[in-house]
Amino acid sequence: MKIYILALLLVAIIIISGCAAPKNNTDNQKSNASAVLAEVCAGGGEKVKKYLLDAGADLNRTDSMFFLISKCNVFGNCKAESNGTLFTLYAKNLNEENEKTLFNKIDFKSSISLQTETEGNKTTLTVINKTYPVLRFDNERAVEIEGKKIGLGGEVKLDSYALKLHEYRDGEEPVFQVQVIESQDILDVIVPSEYTQVYKIPPGQGRFSIYVMISRESAKRISDLTSNVRVVLGAVTGEANLRSKIYYYADGKLLAIVALPANIKNVASEPYIIIQSSGDAYLETVKDFNWLVTGLKAQTYPEIKLLTTEEIDCRDVVV
Repeated sequence: MKIYILALLLVAIIIISGCAAPKNNTDNQKSNASAVLAEVCAGGGEKVKKYLLDAGADLNRTDSMFFLISKCNVFGNCKAESNGTLFTLYAKNLNEENEKTLFNKIDFKSSISLQTETEGNKTTLTVINKTYPVLRFDNERAVEIEGKKIGLGGEVKLDSYALKLHEYRDGEEPVFQVQVIESQDILDVIVPSEYTQVYKIPPGQGRFSIYVMISRESAKRISDLTSNVRVVLGAVTGEANLRSKIYYYADGKLLAIVALPANIKNVASEPYIIIQSSGDAYLETVKDFNWLVTGLKAQTYPEIKLLTTEEIDCRDVVV
């Protein structure tokens, strides 16, 4: 199944065409509003939700509405009209989960892992340019760094970074996570044609990639923290990757754990990441793709405030 975000935006532009400038005649506005509502009702079904929205004075507010309609049409049948900074969105076939996704930005976070190194009885952890001695307490799944003892989920601050003890398995090195990207670091989300498809991979699974521009600050964090991480060669592919991995979370849900290519150290000069994810079920992967793309793109648009919500019975609307 192909998901084309650009196509959705074009559909949204068609839907909202003629809405950017307010009408001078109040009766005409009422007539147009009835026509838009009647069109939504004409598709069948009894109930339509009416949302009054304030897009604010930002110059990109119309783009925000184009995107919101595109996002809404992923879930149901949606059309809109405008009156200055106020927009009215009519939507059908949205459930509570769709509604929450529509009006809330996702909480996106990304962390990279750092592992300790053990030679003989000596364990150390390197953070940027400094190496710290680490005391291991294998039976307790705990470590002590700089005089602070922490267990799984505990944090220690090193070189201005908060490191969380993420994993501690028998016979393996303890793994820490350091947060490097937050929602506000998302500057743009680009889904070029070669990445718009959720690829089917046997047996019935799905895989996708999303190209994301990130802030210079987050790019520098990634570059600094990976500057002294060892490069390892993949056993099967032979690709040069870092010993560290990158973790992607959205609304607390782990989306993917991806190997970091050796050239990620250049991210400070080319601030972008490619989020890759796969799922066991193709249709579920398509849902994740839509949810993630729309949620990430929402970070790049001005905020739209939901003022009121009203449910309309289509049987009371003249079609």
